[in-house]
Amino acid sequence: FTLLISDPLSSKERGLSSSEGFEIFEKLALNTTNNDIPTLIELLKSPLLLEPIAAEFGTTFTSLQKKIEIRTGGTNKKVAEGILKVRLESKSPKKGTEILNSLSKAYLNTAIAQRQQKLNDGLNFLNKQEPEMIKRNLNLQNKIKLFREQNSLLEPLLESGSLKEREFKLDEKISYLDSQNSLLEKVKDEINKGKISARSYKEAISTGNITQNQNLGLEITSVDDTLLKQLISAESKLSEARLKYKDDSSIIKSLENRIKNVKPILLKEQLDSVESAIRINESKLAKSIKEKFEISNLFQNQPKLIKEYESLQQDLLISKNNLLSLIKAKENFQLQIAQQNLPWRIIKNPVFNSSPIRPSFKRNLFGGFIFSTLFGIFAALIRDKLDYFYLTPLDVKDEFEIPLLSHIPHLSLFKKVREEKRGILEEIDFRNQKDLTSEEKGQRFFYQEAFRNLFTSIRFLNTNNNLQSFVITSSIPAEGKTLINIILAKTLSEIGQRVLLVDADLRKPKIHERLGLNNINGLSNVLAEPDCLTKNVIQHVPNNKNWDVITSGTIPPDPTRLLSSERFKEFTDEIKNLNYKYIIFDAPPVTGLSDAMLISKNLDGLMLVVTLRKVNRDLPKQNLKLFNQSGISLLGLISNEVSENKILNDNKGYGYGYGYGYGYGYGPYNMYASYEYYSEEEEDTNKKIKNDLESRDQETIYKSLITKSKSYFKKFLNWLDK
Repeated sequence: FTLLISDPLSSKERGLSSSEGFEIFEKLALNTTNNDIPTLIELLKSPLLLEPIAAEFGTTFTSLQKKIEIRTGGTNKKVAEGILKVRLESKSPKKGTEILNSLSKAYLNTAIAQRQQKLNDGLNFLNKQEPEMIKRNLNLQNKIKLFREQNSLLEPLLESGSLKEREFKLDEKISYLDSQNSLLEKVKDEINKGKISARSYKEAISTGNITQNQNLGLEITSVDDTLLKQLISAESKLSEARLKYKDDSSIIKSLENRIKNVKPILLKEQLDSVESAIRINESKLAKSIKEKFEISNLFQNQPKLIKEYESLQQDLLISKNNLLSLIKAKENFQLQIAQQNLPWRIIKNPVFNSSPIRPSFKRNLFGGFIFSTLFGIFAALIRDKLDYFYLTPLDVKDEFEIPLLSHIPHLSLFKKVREEKRGILEEIDFRNQKDLTSEEKGQRFFYQEAFRNLFTSIRFLNTNNNLQSFVITSSIPAEGKTLINIILAKTLSEIGQRVLLVDADLRKPKIHERLGLNNINGLSNVLAEPDCLTKNVIQHVPNNKNWDVITSGTIPPDPTRLLSSERFKEFTDEIKNLNYKYIIFDAPPVTGLSDAMLISKNLDGLMLVVTLRKVNRDLPKQNLKLFNQSGISLLGLISNEVSENKILNDNKGYGYGYGYGYGYGYGPYNMYASYEYYSEEEEDTNKKIKNDLESRDQETIYKSLITKSKSYFKKFLNWLDK
């Protein structure tokens, strides 16, 4: 089912949050400043909610929790965090649906319970905050009241403007008084100089103007107007008397004396009036300057008062807004508590899939195919990494660009020949088969066919009749090259081809033992003794009219010197001129010894035996590269099996087929093995090689494996090959 846990139409869009402060108080009270979805999911999967449901349906909390998956929903999971998708896995759709229904109810009930709890807790939180905020409001109001009382002001900003206006008016008054004093001083100076007459004094005062071109007076309220009138009247009479009387008449003299007496008194009175006016103006000027100084001091303190006052006013405004927001948040909480509405909603009802999600046939089939393919590739790579040997003739054929002449199957009949150094003629006499079992007859038949195929391949190589002499050798000892040489010579003789088999293994000769011939004189004697002639060392194989043999002769101290001598070349040229269709040389193994290459240089070619499940893959490659560098003509390869292939032997048969081998075992071949093989003449060859290979096997690959683990590992590889 799907839960809607947050309303996409927020309360802010519905207009419930009228201010930012109210929204902050609501988030603080609800403790929802962060939307923690991971914590919410953990809560929904907690024992607090799931244990009652688990007990109801008879299961455990742990089991139920593992079956529940909760994640954010929507097409974009990272964005749609308001959607929760709840998923339950159950083996029973009916029981699963019941659990889903219980879960959905439990989640909704938990949501409303949590919501109511949050609202109540939030309301309690706001109630606790309200007294503190009211107290803070009152404190700020008291601080503003005390500030006004201490500074005798109501609004510092308005009073600051009033002070500035008063200061401007005082500046004007001071300027005016300065100009008046200057004028009075000038009037006083002109009175003293006599530039202002008694008659013109009144006119000068009334104009308030003094210039250099006219005598001006200054009217001062303290001047005796009577004296001025007397002076003017006496001067008028004197002017009229001069028209009538002589200058020395008593009337004129009387008027002149009168003017003379009044005029000084009048000038003195005028000077006293001017000086009195100057003193009054100076007093006013000093008072105005003092008042301006006081106003300036008040104005300088005004910015500090304004700042303090505005800070108090701002704190009070914030406190009032916070208190108002808190009151609104309380009202909203009370309204939401009264509503009892569900904070969450089921937008997709509980439903179970109609088809199982596990096991998925398509997914498991596809996964199984991918896994099995990868596992198969991995196992094949491991198998190939552990595969040191060639397993089938096809491996040999695909590995090299030279022809595979034939494949020699394993014959259990030769087991005693290898282990007991028995003669081989009676074992390979295909004419006496009356005493053989059907199994032995089958083995001989397939073995005979293998060598006839080898002869056929040699005939195709001999299209120009220039292939007469060749060497058949192997990379390491005990690959069966001597038996192959003997049986090939016998096969060729039985089909009418004259064959000479030369035992050129001057280190560990075996041909005389296998054929029951004496080894008194042989190849080494011909090469080392001038008196020993070739025709004297040729021995005829009993009951095989076309088959002659030259044994190795006395074992020399230095076979390499004899084989690289000019005498050996003369010997090969001599036997080529004898009446033989094919001359076969049995040479020592190639790895670590140069005998085979020295012999091949004087012959028509070389055939290399590659033993399945025995010789390391790298050895034939290295030897072929060495042949190419030495200019030796490699005629082809012969694959051989010296042990029975038990892996694919489903015919209860003879192990002669192209089955796969174990492909593990002895690891890289030691290049000094050939020298070790030829170092002790009395030790049994097969036993020595077997011990050497088993020792190397344990030292390289299976050092840390116990016998039982090694056995299981072999069985696994056998199964893998099959």
